[in-house]
Amino acid sequence: MEHLVLHFLTLDKNKKKFMIFQLQNYLQIFAILTYFVTHSNYKRLKKSYD
Repeated sequence: MEHLVLHFLTLDKNKKKFMIFQLQNYLQIFAILTYFVTHSNYKRLKKSYD
């Protein structure tokens, strides 16, 4: 029985780590996408003013 409890605790810790890791991945993707979108819009606006 103790073994099962330990197993569930380690599973829970691993799940939390994975969720945090996944969240960091989503944040990185969001940051990269927003960078490219704003950068491309900046280039387009700069061309229209030239």
